[in-house]
Amino acid sequence: MAVFDSIAERFDRWFDEDGREIFLEEVRCLNSVFPEFTRGIEIGLGSGRFSVEIGIPIGIDPSMELLKMAKNRGIVSICGKGEQLPFKPNSFDLVLLNTTLCFVSNPVKVLNEAKRVLVPDGHIVLGIINRESKVGKEYQKKGETGHSVYSHARLFSEEEAVELLKKTGFTLIDVCRAIKADNSYAFIAMVFRKDEKLTNKRSCLSLSKMRRRDEEDKNSEECVCCQ
Repeated sequence: MAVFDSIAERFDRWFDEDGREIFLEEVRCLNSVFPEFTRGIEIGLGSGRFSVEIGIPIGIDPSMELLKMAKNRGIVSICGKGEQLPFKPNSFDLVLLNTTLCFVSNPVKVLNEAKRVLVPDGHIVLGIINRESKVGKEYQKKGETGHSVYSHARLFSEEEAVELLKKTGFTLIDVCRAIKADNSYAFIAMVFRKDEKLTNKRSCLSLSKMRRRDEEDKNSEECVCCQ
């Protein structure tokens, strides 16, 4: 995303300065639920801060300036978007999407791509800024006034995120909530498992719908011809 290219250095400094405690708390929360993995990738790598802490060796991001920083931190850094991953099916057993889904143009497409490159029973670890939290509401207000970053974000509530992952063929298996303020948690880390049964069921339903639509089109054409 071009917006991050223009603020890359300021964005990365935040993790060492004003945002240090928040960053460490988010890392702690993620690590508390992180499943074992052997081939992991981060979609929305940024400057590589989270991948370094968690031990993910490869990531993809559209910001060239942030990718340079991630590469300097030892992460294999690929320029690209989550909507079109340059990997074969079953390439990874874990995908990390940390505060990324809110910035992509097509969240469903990103999740379907993540599902494609995951092995059966692979995992997605999703980190979100909770839209319903005090922090989330503050970010939304900043976005409404034209903030350079938050004006591009579409935050999710915990319930919305769970429902979205469920609809794209994932099952929730673990949750961590952190950074509490005013009886709400600002950061939520969730682990989902790729559910082959749900995926196959949806594929069958989609195929059935396509067949019915084709049959309807055929009948419609026949009626037109008969008139």
